Formats: sequence, C-alpha cells, structure tokens
Amino acid sequence: MKKIILFILLGLLFSQSEYQILTVPKNIFELSSNNGLSSKISLNNFSNPSSLNVNKNVYAFSLIQYPAGITMYHLAIKNYRLSILDYGLLKDQIHNTVNSEFTANEVLFEYYYNYNVRNIRLGLSIGSFYSNIETYNSFGLISSVGLNSYYKKIDSYFGLSIENLGYIFKSYTAYNLNIPLQYRINYMKNLSSLVISYDLLFFKNDKHIRHIICFEFNINKKINLKISNLNYLKEMIVDENDFKLLS
Repeated sequence: MKKIILFILLGLLFSQSEYQILTVPKNIFELSSNNGLSSKISLNNFSNPSSLNVNKNVYAFSLIQYPAGITMYHLAIKNYRLSILDYGLLKDQIHNTVNSEFTANEVLFEYYYNYNVRNIRLGLSIGSFYSNIETYNSFGLISSVGLNSYYKKIDSYFGLSIENLGYIFKSYTAYNLNIPLQYRINYMKNLSSLVISYDLLFFKNDKHIRHIICFEFNINKKINLKISNLNYLKEMIVDENDFKLLS
C-alpha cells in the first residue's frame, strides 16, 4: 500500500510541474499577485531577480496554507531566502488500520544579487533544491536571470527573465526529468493610485503560455489591494480520477 501512495505522490510532483516548490507562490506578495507583478521593485518580489529590493535590515516570514493540508513556509533574510513546502503527515492505511506514517516535503534555498546600469537593473539568483518522499529523495541546482528597465517619461517598467535554469544531480527515477524552465515578459504601468501589470510566461517543458494581469490599488502608504487572475491552484490539485489511474 505504501508503494501505491508513494507512486501517487511522485505522479503529483512530476505530472504537474516536476518540482512544485519551483513554480508555486512562496510568500504573500507572490500569492496575492498570482506570481505576477514581476517588474515591481519590492522587498518581497523574487520572481524576476532584478526586481528584488535588497535591504540588509529587513527580515520576512510568511506561511501559506494550501488545500489538502499542504503548507508553504518562507523566510527571507537580506539576499537569501529559504522556502519549505510541507505535504504533511501521510499514512499507509487500510480501513481503520494504520500500518505506518511518513512525510513528504521540498526545500529551496536561494541567494539573490542585482545591480543598476543607468535605467536598467540586472539580477541573478542561484540556489539548490531538495525533495523528499519517505526514503526517496532528489536534489539539484537552480538559477534565474533577469533585467528590469524603467522609463521615466511614461512611468513604466519593462522586465525580462529566464527562470528555473538548473540541473538535477539526483532524480527520483532513472528517467531524466526536466526542471520547469520558464521565460517571462512583463510590462507594468504606474498611475496615480493604481499599478497595472501584465506578465506573459512561456513554460518550455509543456509548451504552454500563461497570462497574468494584476491591478494594485494603493489605498495608503501601508495598505494596498491586489486583484489578479487565477490558475495557480490548478498546479496544486490532482483530480480524484487521477488518483485512481495512478493506483
């Protein structure tokens, strides 16, 4: 029975985007913008590494509770961030008899660096990821590069990034899985009390395109409201019929 459960989890990880922690929102900023708004210079914007505003005196922690008891823990300190995706306690159970219990989680650790060249910000991130299901594990290196340019006359930002470049040193299976490589283009327009952002993402592995539109309303200096399109939850949900097929 345990092998069936492990097989289901492996299918959940690899059939949807290989390693979930590399693509799902990891903090409140990414969740509220649906992983969009990537050209906004912010202390919490990690999508495009050139958009991260590094402040040595800022420490941030966030916790996101996804469906099915899946939890994301995120800690950011200066140029570093640590993300842990916890799938919780899983049971090898038949009816009311629990044969054993085990856990599954993914960990991502990254370092960010960026600098300015006139009106252009260049950025780079590099890190490592580790995925574990019971006694099975996988790990590798990951990196992203990007640029973010500001045009004062039209008060707008334009961003480009290549995200999730990397290499898997140890895979779960003998089959060489691909890291979820994605290319991003972003345009962001500042208005008096409103920011309008559009992100276009191309996912190389399955050749699909995602459009993300985000509106950020600046209510006051401490409060803003974001409205964005959805779809990120689809990456975390497996239909019940899929479980039947996998088992």
